[in-house]
Amino acid sequence: DMWVSKWFSVTIRTPGDMNSASTGFLKLQSWNSDTGTMQAELFTRSTGAWQSASLDLHVTGTPMRLLLSFDYAAEFQFAASIIARGNAASLQAATLRGVGISLTATSSGSRGSEGTITITGALVPDSAVPSEILH
Repeated sequence: DMWVSKWFSVTIRTPGDMNSASTGFLKLQSWNSDTGTMQAELFTRSTGAWQSASLDLHVTGTPMRLLLSFDYAAEFQFAASIIARGNAASLQAATLRGVGISLTATSSGSRGSEGTITITGALVPDSAVPSEILH
């Protein structure tokens, strides 16, 4: 698959903190055509050390225009798009844009929205990824 082993430099804005942002990297690791899912890893840095989180992204669309969705234990959900320029044999650029919600349990046991999370990014070469997370 043309997206396997691709890296995106990402900016994440979280609830209550829309004036500042954290940066990180998203690596698309493997594709399962039977289930329509892509395994990805999100790397962020808060206090020095890189932290990582595995994501199972549900994928629809065409190779050059993907729609991704993710749901983590009904606590965090997001949808994002990747739009690429070039062709499958020669990707020239790609952008990632997404929005999500963080959910919290309410006193009645139902889920309430804590806020909106946005993620934006661009395809980057391996040389732009810090060596500590490049694998």
